Formats: sequence, structure tokens, C-alpha cells
Amino acid sequence: MHGSVASSHPALTLHASCVTFGDTDGDTGCGAGGVLLTGQSNSGKSALALQLIGLGARLVGDDMVRLESQDGVLVASAIGRLDGVIEARRVGLLRAPFQARTLVSLCVDMDQEEKERLPHTRVTNLLSCDVETIYKVSAAYFPAAIKQLVTTGRYL
Repeated sequence: MHGSVASSHPALTLHASCVTFGDTDGDTGCGAGGVLLTGQSNSGKSALALQLIGLGARLVGDDMVRLESQDGVLVASAIGRLDGVIEARRVGLLRAPFQARTLVSLCVDMDQEEKERLPHTRVTNLLSCDVETIYKVSAAYFPAAIKQLVTTGRYL
């Protein structure tokens, strides 16, 4: 993680990808429904982001994302380099529907594999903001489950 000083809000630049299912709010320029994908190189962040885009998400950033805390809420934004472009390994750099900012609703830790059938709720603290966190699930339904979680929430 590398710190950033471009704003009066606490901020950092993170090696991550981010997509959003939220609509843009005219007042803030961003919507809720952001999914932050974290993990080491080759952990599948871009591949999962592409699957989520296929389900209607918009790309905020691939590979590098700027995070900042605004009034206790975590906001992710594009860093300006290759806005609206995502890497599809062995295919190339692709254009994607783009949104410059989003409120982060969920963090997906691609370095951890979920082992529990019904896992307890986990939280990651980034820039003093608590964000619900789930671990990677190696199953075809995982992208759809992420969309449901972000757009409609949990039952329990």
C-alpha cells in the first residue's frame, strides 16, 4: 500500500480492482454498491471483476485504486491511468463500462479461500472505515452471489 496526499481526506493507493453496481449520485458523484477486490498478483482480481462487469457492474479501477475516507465512509476512485480499461489475461486490454467513484460496500479478499458453508460476517478496517469482507469462493455462482449481497443484502 502506498500513501497518497492529493486530498484533505485520509487516502491511500492500493493494488486492487474495484467495480460498482451503484448508480451515480448527482451530489457526490458516486453511488453505493462498490466491490473492492484485494489480493496478490495472479489471485484472480481482474477475472472476477470481468465476471461482475458481465453481470452489470461498472469498472472503477483495475490493478490500482485510490481509497479515501469521507465522513466515515470508504470511497474508491480511479487513479486516472487507463480509466475504463481492464486486463483480460491472454485476451488483452479491454474497454469496460466505467464509473470514476463509488462507495465501497464490500471487500473480497482473493488471497483467502472460504471454508465455511455459512461464514460469519467479517470486517476489514481501511482508513478507519469498517467494510464487510468475504473470502474467495471457487464456485461458478460466486460472482452472482457477490451481486446479490451488494444489491439486496444478507438474510441473516
